[in-house]
Amino acid sequence: MEPVIITPERFSEALKWINGAQTDIAEKEVREMIDSMAVGYRRRYRELNPFGARPHLQSTMTNLPTIENICGPEAADLFRKTMQESRERAEKERMEAEAARAAELAKLDSVEMINSISHIARREGQQITSSRAQIILYCIYGSHLAHTGSRLEIEHPQAWKYGPVFPRAYKRGSLNDDNACAESFEVLNEKSPEVACLLRSKTSAMLTTPMVDLNACHKGKSSPYGKTISKNPDHWGVQIEDGLIMDFFSRNRQNRQI
Repeated sequence: MEPVIITPERFSEALKWINGAQTDIAEKEVREMIDSMAVGYRRRYRELNPFGARPHLQSTMTNLPTIENICGPEAADLFRKTMQESRERAEKERMEAEAARAAELAKLDSVEMINSISHIARREGQQITSSRAQIILYCIYGSHLAHTGSRLEIEHPQAWKYGPVFPRAYKRGSLNDDNACAESFEVLNEKSPEVACLLRSKTSAMLTTPMVDLNACHKGKSSPYGKTISKNPDHWGVQIEDGLIMDFFSRNRQNRQI
């Protein structure tokens, strides 16, 4: 009669599959392995008990022979160690994936920030334009950079024809949607109360500043925007360097100009 042959390596992979660990073995091969072991067990049982009742086995791990009976105690210990390591590795991977998802959810979003600017403006009875919202977001970005020495983890501002612009915020912002803007501010305040506080104070301070004054300050020749377009004439969409922004906002912050 054809013997049942299952290598310790494939049996270990089958156990990984059964326990939900990462493995390259397929469900079909696991099922065939279990069925062949059940058939072999029945055959061997009849050989040892020719006049006894035939064993009734279902293809479940509880009805299969033990690892020790198949492979011996040393291999059984190896299998158990492998399974424990697989479980620990799977748990580690699960925790790392959860941490990565949590970090992703905690990231600042320029869309949420520009919507929040609109929310603060609406709360103070004003309808904000996209141009003013972009300038305010740019000033929040620059103030944070000058104050902390680190940038807000959103996209870099770019030099567009009409001033510094955060492209994602420009394309996906919902400045006229009351509910979306209120929700964005709530999410931002939960993610980073410090940034939400800076946004609230900066927005309130800049709501009534004439746009001509804001443009004179942030689009002038000596501004980061002005220096960027001077280096890249007729090339719009060029990233404004953080070094230029930090230097500009640090100097003006010391002089209490912005």
